[in-house]
Amino acid sequence: MNLSQLRVFFFVAREQSFTRAAHLLNITQPAASTRVRELERDCGSRLFDRMGQGVALTDAGETLFGYAQRIFQLLGDADHALENARQLKSGSIRIGTGQTAANFVSPILQRFKKTYPGVTVRVDLGNSKKILADVLNFDLHLGLVANPPADRGLITVPCVREPMVLVVPIAHPWVNRGAVSLKAVHAQPFITREPGSGTRALVETALERVGASPRIEMELPLNAVIKQAVEAGIGVAIMPESIIREEVDARQLACIKIRDCPLTMEIDWVFLRDRSEAPVLQALLSVAHVAQVPDK
Repeated sequence: MNLSQLRVFFFVAREQSFTRAAHLLNITQPAASTRVRELERDCGSRLFDRMGQGVALTDAGETLFGYAQRIFQLLGDADHALENARQLKSGSIRIGTGQTAANFVSPILQRFKKTYPGVTVRVDLGNSKKILADVLNFDLHLGLVANPPADRGLITVPCVREPMVLVVPIAHPWVNRGAVSLKAVHAQPFITREPGSGTRALVETALERVGASPRIEMELPLNAVIKQAVEAGIGVAIMPESIIREEVDARQLACIKIRDCPLTMEIDWVFLRDRSEAPVLQALLSVAHVAQVPDK
């Protein structure tokens, strides 16, 4: 059987008339009769007893009618759900963010929920390497990561450009310097993020470029723990300026500009080209004030 035949059968059974069913379906009565005969042939059972101008369901017809009612109810529910999804009255979006980028995504998600309260938002936290893998595997609608690598399967849209600074304890002898060279970090015990972090990759590339090979004292997965380690005098770190602003204002940490090789962390939205037209993704980017998504 096919859905077209089943729909005609359903209307005939409900109306108990080929004439009324054909009128409601905007087809001719002979066409309605033909489709029901085809359905009876495919099912191998007579579905109607003809009674003058009307019809009555056979036992087989009663059985099929029960299933048809449920099928068309489900189709109606599916249409309703899809319409809600198109209008973003329901649905969900799953976002991955690196730890550093998470500091910038919260206000965007608050605006999104106010605009689309029916859409469920899930945020996964991980380093850039994992987030990019999850985006490529269709596990995430989009990711927000620092300095993503180029990939032909991804679209990258700028979100934040953040200057990086050298972070030192408040009693460090460099505190009163206006700026230091990046190469000077070579002589300092260094605290860094874990491998796979976009922030770490950016810093390592810059250090290699100036011929510096820092003495890594600790690898830590959390920015908050890195700040605590620096405050405790274990070493220095290079971090986005806004991440340590509160501690600098409270005179718990000091930040120093990097003179010869200024670093900028680029935080970007990344998503699959194949998903670029998804309404929920477009809506979030619009709320994030991305004026236009690049063409596929």
